[in-house]
Amino acid sequence: MIMIKGYFRPVIGILPYGKRIVPLNTAFRFSKDEDRGLSDLTKWAERNHVQLIRKSFKHGYKPIG
Repeated sequence: MIMIKGYFRPVIGILPYGKRIVPLNTAFRFSKDEDRGLSDLTKWAERNHVQLIRKSFKHGYKPIG
């Protein structure tokens, strides 16, 4: 599942099957032309039957130490 959090400068998170939290290394933002990036991502998800939702999500974290 691909989750999109936010409207202005959205964060995209890939949620692995069976997980409840998006791992930090699977969350990203488009650095340029985010409208085109989201459009392309939406088309890709439709073609590949991947669920794409707009929803707030929690990031995984890296422990310090």
